[in-house]
Amino acid sequence: MDAAERTAIASLQGTVAARIAAEGASPWNARRIAAGELLAAVNHAWRTVHARDPAAYERDLGRLNTLAGWPRGDHAQVAAWRSSQGETLLMPPKFFGGDPLALDERFVASISLNHAVLKDDTFCVELRDQQSEIECLSAHREYFARDYAYKRFFVPRALVLHAYASRAGRANVPALEDWRALNRSFGFYIEAFPTRSRKFKTAQPSAAPAVLAREVFVCGLNAIVHDVVLHLLRPQRVLLAGRSTWDVWPDPELTSHGTKVTLRAATAFPCPVFRERATSTLSGVTVVVVRTNFLKTVYGPNSTDELTRLGRDVLA
Repeated sequence: MDAAERTAIASLQGTVAARIAAEGASPWNARRIAAGELLAAVNHAWRTVHARDPAAYERDLGRLNTLAGWPRGDHAQVAAWRSSQGETLLMPPKFFGGDPLALDERFVASISLNHAVLKDDTFCVELRDQQSEIECLSAHREYFARDYAYKRFFVPRALVLHAYASRAGRANVPALEDWRALNRSFGFYIEAFPTRSRKFKTAQPSAAPAVLAREVFVCGLNAIVHDVVLHLLRPQRVLLAGRSTWDVWPDPELTSHGTKVTLRAATAFPCPVFRERATSTLSGVTVVVVRTNFLKTVYGPNSTDELTRLGRDVLA
């Protein structure tokens, strides 16, 4: 990081620590308001540095790629995208997906590895919505209302969320068919890396999260986002779908895989599911973490029945 980036990180860390101290034990509405304001501040900090020096992002990703072992090729995190029509668009970091103000207090948090670089016209539309600070923040908050929201990924999650929320007795659970509303109300998504690449592979062991947060600006900002989610939104349920995500939830109290749950009778395609329940020393709440393979795959919860039971019987 350069001096301006380190100053931005230090300032944000102080602001976040003060808000957590003041509001971390507040009622839900106050906490989600505070979280929304702090997430906007993270977005603003990145945009401020980018406006001062547009080349800083390329340098920052260069540091990330070198430290993580992605120096070139499909695994390298990249800053810009060129469409088939020759339009070049910035791919800014996307630190979160969802709106804290729209969340039910018993929402389910998830963490993904990073964001994919796609090729189609829909991706071009999505990136156009992220070219300015205000539009980008709105696109992240309102993602599930946008036409380009990734239906193939979020419809299976909506089945899980509907079963979970109904079993938990939450009021005003959206209809099963309304996958956008279910994800908006009961899902919040953060990232191991808030950047984009064509493919993903695990960072080399020397690239520990603490090292990356100290050396790479976007990773330092991402660590602040994780603090906001853990200390202010304080999720009580976490769904880690995809084997590579099992060990990246940013809470050291919730890293054992817990107990194995039988979701599918013995077949040639096993469907491992693990449920861990522990009290987080970070948030002070009891958290249930469910780990499984990717949804809608032969080795993960696939059928409507399996997805329903995952939400109703395991996550709840």
